[in-house]
Amino acid sequence: MKMPNKNKQKSPAKAPGITVNDLLQTGAFASMDICEVMKYMLIEICDIKRILMNCNQELSNVKRKQSAMDNSLKFLNTDVENLQKQLKEVKEEVATLKASMNQVHVKTESNAQKITSVDNYSRRICLEITEIPVTDDENCYEIAQEVFSLVGCDFPSEEISVAHRLKTSTTSAKTPPIIVRFRDIYYRNSIMNERNSNRVSITELGFDSPSDPKRQYAYINEHLSPDMKRLLYLARCRKVDKNWAKVWVHDGKILAKKTADGDRFEITQESDLKCFNKMICLPILLYFFIFLMNLTDCNDYSITHFNDKFCNNTDFLTIHFNIRSISNHFDDLSIFLESIKSTFSLIALSEIWLPSKENVQFYNIPNYNFECSLRPNSNYGGVGLYIHNSIPYKILNVNSITGSESLWLTINVEEHLVNLVGMLIS
Repeated sequence: MKMPNKNKQKSPAKAPGITVNDLLQTGAFASMDICEVMKYMLIEICDIKRILMNCNQELSNVKRKQSAMDNSLKFLNTDVENLQKQLKEVKEEVATLKASMNQVHVKTESNAQKITSVDNYSRRICLEITEIPVTDDENCYEIAQEVFSLVGCDFPSEEISVAHRLKTSTTSAKTPPIIVRFRDIYYRNSIMNERNSNRVSITELGFDSPSDPKRQYAYINEHLSPDMKRLLYLARCRKVDKNWAKVWVHDGKILAKKTADGDRFEITQESDLKCFNKMICLPILLYFFIFLMNLTDCNDYSITHFNDKFCNNTDFLTIHFNIRSISNHFDDLSIFLESIKSTFSLIALSEIWLPSKENVQFYNIPNYNFECSLRPNSNYGGVGLYIHNSIPYKILNVNSITGSESLWLTINVEEHLVNLVGMLIS
């Protein structure tokens, strides 16, 4: 007879749908045998164990997923740090490139101005005769000499180096002018200074009277570049609109006056046309309010005379330059300061023409701090001030006058407080 295996235990079974909680709530356990109650409790404990084992398995899965996420986050964090580092490097490169581009822009603008200046200078030895009708086999040399003779300027024909009709577009309705180039600027200047008129009647030159009354005269003008002619046209339009006294050209320069005895303005670029909007014709207003100082000596000096009188002078010295582009004249400024044997406390500059404060780093002068106020959205205007590093100072927040740039600060000199130092350009 086979004996049952006592070591093999079977999981207790309970009545379906009945739990220990049911027995406790109904009080049925009171009438039950203790073994029967223990059987129900054992079954409940087994169920709880299975649930805990499942929870433990799920918790292990969650931990594995969390570990994988942690690894991913570490990887992403490393990527983010690398990207931030690369972004920082890119920003630094962009800032460097931007500064380089600004410098290139300044240099390009400077070169363009130099090219324009060279172009205008090369035209100084020429004159332009306009409204002369075009004919076949015309002799521009003879026409030029006859025009100059009619305005009272006779000179040897060989002094004319070249005389030719300027080529223009075939679609242009304007009569192309005759350009006359002289061998010596003396004769060109003598015509402009000694002529009794700047025009000659077309009929006096042997041409038929034109139907257009605006073309009845030939005019003797300076030979300006197309850009300067456009600028002259704009200046003359402003002259009429603003009721100014005079706009004229002298030696390749466009000049203007509000009144006959007023200040003279030179117009070299379109931004200079703002002079017509001024109520007081002062191209530059420079104010130094310096108190507790003895500044009675305001004479003119050559560099040699200045060095002789103020050699190694330790007084408070100031100087101002209307520099008209610090990028073009910074080398000249540096050479000048090196030639002076005294040290200036303040070096004031107007018309510094800087497009951005990022360009300031290119114009440092040893032993000086540089402060500036620039014209918004423009490559022109602006004021700057070099302050010797031995002078404590503080920039003041003063609202600028509309249409002007200004710079205001307080400084300490020999334990005296200078209440206000200011620069203003309009």
